[in-house]
Amino acid sequence: MARSAYVSNILKGHVVYYCKDCEKIVETKPVGRKFVYRCAVCGTKNVAFGTEKTIRAFYRVKEEEEIRNPKSE
Repeated sequence: MARSAYVSNILKGHVVYYCKDCEKIVETKPVGRKFVYRCAVCGTKNVAFGTEKTIRAFYRVKEEEEIRNPKSE
């Protein structure tokens, strides 16, 4: 009996949108019926999306608390 591979497509975490032009996490508006989004701040379609953890790691986005209170070394 062969085992079937089950792939889960459930995202583990909240999906966020990152505007590459604004260089921050923003709200978006969908464009058409595809996976294209327009930034609500600057209006460009240069937007990436993913879980908050992966977007922050890939684009090196800091938490808002870290920006306000930088750690002194």
